Amino acid sequence: MSKMYIEPTAPSSPNEQPPPARSAFHFLSLPRELRDRVYLYTLSKEQTLCWPARNTPAQLCPALLSTCRQIYDEAAPVLYGANSFAFTHPSDCCVFRWMMDHKHVQDLTKVTLRIAERDLRLWAHYFESGDKIRSLACNLPNIKLLFLHLRQNWWNSSIGAEQNLKIWQLNRHLKQLCHLLQQRTTAEVVVVCSVRIPEGHFDHIREAYPELVESRDSGSMTTQAVEMHSAKVMLELLVAHPRRVASVALGRNPHGA
Repeated sequence: MSKMYIEPTAPSSPNEQPPPARSAFHFLSLPRELRDRVYLYTLSKEQTLCWPARNTPAQLCPALLSTCRQIYDEAAPVLYGANSFAFTHPSDCCVFRWMMDHKHVQDLTKVTLRIAERDLRLWAHYFESGDKIRSLACNLPNIKLLFLHLRQNWWNSSIGAEQNLKIWQLNRHLKQLCHLLQQRTTAEVVVVCSVRIPEGHFDHIREAYPELVESRDSGSMTTQAVEMHSAKVMLELLVAHPRRVASVALGRNPHGA
């Protein structure tokens, strides 16, 4: 029977040491304060998180919650409590409440509600409802800071900018929403009323009332917050496309619907 001969290989260097065996890293052996820093780094973002979203935002690792029960219990309050979530429809708030962990949804403290003019009645009903399944009081019970981003088309291009600003202060929809929220939540309410205006009115306000403007860029500006209807209210002014302004002035739907 023939024998197989294997030539031994010489070490590349007489002083070379074999690589050390890799040992497992036990994340849970870290002190709790270090684990909390990891959770905050991997599960929180400065930007508002829109829900529902098609993709997981970059630099957010919710898969970490699937590691084990202990990590889930420690990290879930960070995901829900350290982020600001945005919703565009009352149904989204309701579905979020019932799809997610009921226990940790209670940890939500910062929420943005983006309200289109066509949905004002839906949101008003949602705010005033005492329903045990679909209502602000049920779905978002512990929020501390509530932003409303209210988009409307009330600006009248046929009258002066000053008259429009007075009309804004008497906006009945704004007053109604703030009154309902005052009854249903203890959260601090901040409202941003967003409206598109003609370029001429935009330039006039920017030049005539510089003390009112908090921030600005080439096509938008935001006024300083004022106390109105027990809420902090700001006005966001956006330059409108000329065709859009003409459509609104004629009473047409600028979206063509």
